[in-house]
Amino acid sequence: MFKARKATKPKIHTSKDAYQNYANKILSDNEDYWGKREGNVKNKYIYKKAGDSVIEITSSDKYKDILSNFFKSVGVKLVEGKKFNLNNSNGYLAIRRVERSFYKPRINWGASNKYKQKIIDEGGTPLSGDNGGKPWLVYFTDDEYFRLAWIKPTVGIKNTKFYKFLPARGRPGNLGFREQMSSIINSSPEIKNRYEYYTIKEGRTS
Repeated sequence: MFKARKATKPKIHTSKDAYQNYANKILSDNEDYWGKREGNVKNKYIYKKAGDSVIEITSSDKYKDILSNFFKSVGVKLVEGKKFNLNNSNGYLAIRRVERSFYKPRINWGASNKYKQKIIDEGGTPLSGDNGGKPWLVYFTDDEYFRLAWIKPTVGIKNTKFYKFLPARGRPGNLGFREQMSSIINSSPEIKNRYEYYTIKEGRTS
């Protein structure tokens, strides 16, 4: 009898994980280096001795700054309509302009939440179940949308169809790439022609 195997929850690797891998590598390659923990961050600082002095080689803060600056530069290139090669047969990233399908309308949660709050501020009741409140969901009605796509290689990564790329969301007061991309495109709609256009049925047209 066939027994279904429980699906494995995918692991999300963070910049903290990447730093620890990097720190472990440089510590194993340099016997005279040592790490110092701070809080819950192992090897937050890495040092070496030079004569009578102790020199800081790197730290998790420096690592994050380098990553941040790198990804900002990549984001600028993507918005300009350029492709970012991931190297090592991993494909590339690019912004796509895609025809919207209205077969299944998509909720604009940003606009919906604002409208919901407006109803509350005006003394109304937002619709919830059968409470008789005012409908507050707002749907996208524009003919196209923009997305950051991972164009996967046909060879290179095993089981590539099980992977997907999602840019990190921003934090309060600090917009993520998707929010920044939308803001730039909305404020400068003429740049949309920089991106390859994909129709629902025919695929890429430009």
